[in-house]
Amino acid sequence: MTAAAIPTTGGSNARTYYYWVSEYNLFTGQVGAASSITPISGTQSTTLDDMNDVAHVSLTLRRSTTNNGLLIYRQEFVGTGNVTNRNTSNGKLIAILGRKELGTSNLTSLNYKDFGNYDQTAWAGKGTSNEFIGSGTTTNQIHFPLTPSGHKRGWSIDTVVSAGSSSITLSNNYNFKIISGFTGSGKTKLLEYLEDNGSQVLDLEGLASHRGSALGDDITSNQPSQKRFERKILEKLNELNPSKITYIESESSRIGSLQIPASLWTLMKDSPVIEIDVSINERADYLIKEYQHFIKDQNLLILKLSKVKHLISQKLYDHWLKLISDEKYKDFVLSILENHYDRAYSNSRKKTYTQETENTYQVEKVSKSEFIRLAKTIA
Repeated sequence: MTAAAIPTTGGSNARTYYYWVSEYNLFTGQVGAASSITPISGTQSTTLDDMNDVAHVSLTLRRSTTNNGLLIYRQEFVGTGNVTNRNTSNGKLIAILGRKELGTSNLTSLNYKDFGNYDQTAWAGKGTSNEFIGSGTTTNQIHFPLTPSGHKRGWSIDTVVSAGSSSITLSNNYNFKIISGFTGSGKTKLLEYLEDNGSQVLDLEGLASHRGSALGDDITSNQPSQKRFERKILEKLNELNPSKITYIESESSRIGSLQIPASLWTLMKDSPVIEIDVSINERADYLIKEYQHFIKDQNLLILKLSKVKHLISQKLYDHWLKLISDEKYKDFVLSILENHYDRAYSNSRKKTYTQETENTYQVEKVSKSEFIRLAKTIA
């Protein structure tokens, strides 16, 4: 990629311009690292104010795929500069090129002309050097880095749902309600029946391929990458009507190896809570039915159990191993609920969710008929 002054000028108005270009994905907004446009020693031309359709700098660019657009950065140096005067911190974003400017098929020999201030408009709200100046101004430049340094993750869910003048953030208009309850209360099943009943749900554990605890890996699939997880959340949110209630299962900030995006997590913590109250005996019976793969493979259960070993006493851990060895699974589940999961859930519930419980629903049995009835009652 090259830059050339048309024509080359010097004298008292001499300026040296350095250029960089970054590719960004047109669909995700992810920005790649900036590359220098040659010559890296700079391109000699006139002042920005003196540039016009005759005197300007012409750039010849390329991109790796037609799914990418280009960001162009410029540094202005007063006088005749060389490579030592080149500084990315002084580079400013001057152009955002998308399909309108680049077309849908061209990869190479892409031309851009830097006319300096010649093509600056009063309504653009740019700076005195016709560059984007970002937040706090009238420039509606909302995402792209203003200087040519480093990568940017793109329009992940913690930065994009609604667009503002200086940022893209998750809208507070979503009407979330949190389904809360101790482990084994059937919260995920309730979400399924709420959705079957016509309610909106956001099943984060389903999107994460994980059931939300140390023992909760989905054995049928691996967890997606963090980027893919956020993309799946965004796709689901885009299907929802923000004016309607959306039910979400209560979670910690992490589901397995994945992090719930920050802005979504903040909204969840401030949302009303619905509590599902199920006896510990009923929850134990339900979990034994749901986690039959652990009964069939004790070694797998012990491997998963080792993830919480550091949170309990050695005596209790040895007790659990003995119950598993003796195949006393009901006693094991009752003990791990009482001595670990219920305590951890109570502490997390108090620390995480700021609002008082809106409603508490007693559930006698974790069953299809009971949850169909409950889904209709809640909705």
